[in-house]
Amino acid sequence: MSAFQLPETHIGAIAKFAIQNNRGASFRCYFNRSTREYDFEDICQVLADECFRSVRSRYPSGPLPGPVSAGDGPVPFTMRQSQYATLAHVDLLKACASYAYQSCETDNWEETEAYALVSAIERNAIRSLPGFDASPAWDIDYTAAEQAKVEREAREAHQQAEINRAAYINSQY
Repeated sequence: MSAFQLPETHIGAIAKFAIQNNRGASFRCYFNRSTREYDFEDICQVLADECFRSVRSRYPSGPLPGPVSAGDGPVPFTMRQSQYATLAHVDLLKACASYAYQSCETDNWEETEAYALVSAIERNAIRSLPGFDASPAWDIDYTAAEQAKVEREAREAHQQAEINRAAYINSQY
């Protein structure tokens, strides 16, 4: 598996989403048997340090893949360009997946503060997805007849969408 240090803007976009999605100036995360408050800079530093540690573990000698500005250390946060990033929920989830992929090269990745932090950010983003609170799926309990009805309605909606799509395409000629 290959790995590279993520740029400041990537890590900062994750941090910005975490802070904004939490409706405050900080983000809380449970790690090592205690809850800690993280501000934007804290999140950036924890994530950058762990990404560096992972990439250095993967490539013990020589230059590291990633931003030139990082040199032989964690990505520095000087420009703060990432504070202007606005991510949709799905973009944040993919950015976190990319972060985890780049940062998992050490033997204890799942025991690190960065792992706990990025996992908490992902869970928070999932819980804040539009429609999440309204979903009845917290306790799924249905009969076979109810499931068959849901599946039939889904098939009918799909078929109607295909008919509408074909009609639209035909109307363009």
